[in-house]
Amino acid sequence: MSHIVPEAPQQDKRTRERYLCDDRFRRLEITHPDSGELLSVTPVNFNCYGVAFFASQPLPESGVTKVCLTFESEAGTLRLDNLLAEMIYSLGSDVGCYCGAAFVSAQVETGDTLSELLEIERALADAQNQEDRYGLDDGES
Repeated sequence: MSHIVPEAPQQDKRTRERYLCDDRFRRLEITHPDSGELLSVTPVNFNCYGVAFFASQPLPESGVTKVCLTFESEAGTLRLDNLLAEMIYSLGSDVGCYCGAAFVSAQVETGDTLSELLEIERALADAQNQEDRYGLDDGES
């Protein structure tokens, strides 16, 4: 499957920065690649190529899934449903699974989907504090 490649070389999809997700993600759900069950997952980081998330149950390391998300932007609510994505990795632990999925270009490049994904990426980028990326600095020294 091919992945979207706006403004970045295809040979290294990690050259595009990933942005930490925040509470503007109102919903992130994926369809389990094997069972088809709809799962609510916790978004971790995002760019227009894909999303990393934490799931409470094991997921396969490969396969096609559908992503549904709702994001609150300054322009309003962005809602993307049944966005095709390919599972890229799944790292299990005793409390769940850290996963990554890459959006599939065949669907992403049609309509307004790419512009909406880029809008989410820009909103997250604008909110990032590069000096304190994880919000650990309480201002006291």
